[in-house]
This record gives sequence, structure tokens and C-alpha cells, in this order.
Amino acid sequence: MRASAIAVVCLSALGLTACVEVDGMLEIKPDGSAVNRTELRVDKEFATMIDQQARAEKARLAKSKKKADPATESSKSFAEHCQDLTTPPKPQPGAAPWPVVPTTAAVTKRGGKIVCTLIETIANPSEHYTKVAAAIGVGSEFATFAPIGDGTGYRYVSDIRLNQLASSVQDADVKSALALVKPMLAELRTTLPDTMRLTFTMKSARIGDTDGRINDEGRAVTWSFPFVDLLDLGPDAKPIKSRADVYFR
Repeated sequence: MRASAIAVVCLSALGLTACVEVDGMLEIKPDGSAVNRTELRVDKEFATMIDQQARAEKARLAKSKKKADPATESSKSFAEHCQDLTTPPKPQPGAAPWPVVPTTAAVTKRGGKIVCTLIETIANPSEHYTKVAAAIGVGSEFATFAPIGDGTGYRYVSDIRLNQLASSVQDADVKSALALVKPMLAELRTTLPDTMRLTFTMKSARIGDTDGRINDEGRAVTWSFPFVDLLDLGPDAKPIKSRADVYFR
């Protein structure tokens, strides 16, 4: 669920159009709990650039005998950026706090890519994503997991409207950042190929009715969304929709 946000931050902040691959997988366990795994894969050159920038900034700070400002992103390596993703996002002013779940992050190398893997363990998906929507300050349609089949499954429904999320932001710093980023995103959208997509997969014992693509075993469903849509914050932005009945026993 956090995959699209991770991708947008990287693309908008660094102006890169082809360095990011993002996959998300939510696995529903037999007891109804879930494990959410997100992979952010970047080119080795991209990670090296971030690490070199971080070393230079840390050396500058050491020479000037100043401590690194926690908000100074330029002093963080790629691994440190990855580890930061284990910290719950800041809630909207007046909104409920972001739900805290056991989360781990690790950086590995794979096939010429540097991979940041984020794993969240969610005891109750229904409660968790209701709290996530409350922390973001949007309606429950952001993502719901309603119990079905006498408690043997969930009806997952998601209707994410990124332009509404952006317009609902109350935090002054985030508002300023969005105002700066929006023109960059608009320019990026003109260069992104349709083949650059965000993929999200949900696994369980059985997949029922869905608008996604079910695998041959009937135990996983996948959705794929073009980044060009994910980066659209305009008034006519397409909603990012997905739904599935997933049975864990």
C-alpha cells in the first residue's frame, strides 16, 4: 500500500524517469493476518550517486563541526533512506496517529539493481487500513478489508484518488513541498512510457471475484498501474481502483 508513495517521492525529488521499479505484495495468512512486502529497486548508479552525495555532505558537516540536521536528506545514504521507511508517516494535523506495526527494512543487491525491501506485519488488515485512512485524513474508501464468508475471507476494495489526497493536506511543510513538486510531476508525465508501471499483488488461499489478473493456481491476484497515472495530481486525475474477494481458509 505504501509502494506508490515511495515511487512518487523518488521520481519527483530527483527528476529521474527510468530508475525506479516498485512492486508490492500483500499476503493474507491462514489466521487472517497479513504481511505487506514492498520492494523498491533502483539502478546501481542511482544508489551510488546518493551514497556519494551523502558522504560528501557528512564530510562537510564534520569539517564545519556541525551536527547533521535530521531533516537534511542530502546527508543520508540509500540504506539510511531505506531504513527511514520503517518510521510511520506523520499524520495530518488533527488526524489520528498512523498505526504502528512491526516493520523491517533491508538493502540487498540483485541483478545489477540495489533493492530496498520493506516488510510490515499486520495483525488485523480490517482495523489497520481503517486507521491508515484516518491518519491520512481521507474516507475509508482508501482501502477496506471487510470480513466475508463467515470470517474466512476479506472483501478488499480500494479507490485511491491522489489529487484529492494532495488537496486534503493540512501540514504547511507538505503543502509547500507539493506546490514545488507539482510542476515537476506534470513535466515528468510527458516523458514516462506506459510500460513504466507500479505492480501490486495480493496472495491468499483462494481468490474470488476481482478486477485484477488471477494467476493459474487461483491464489494470487495482480494489478498494474501506469506511473503516468500515479503522478497525476490534476483535477481530472484517474482514480486508482482495485478490488478482490480473498479467502484465507
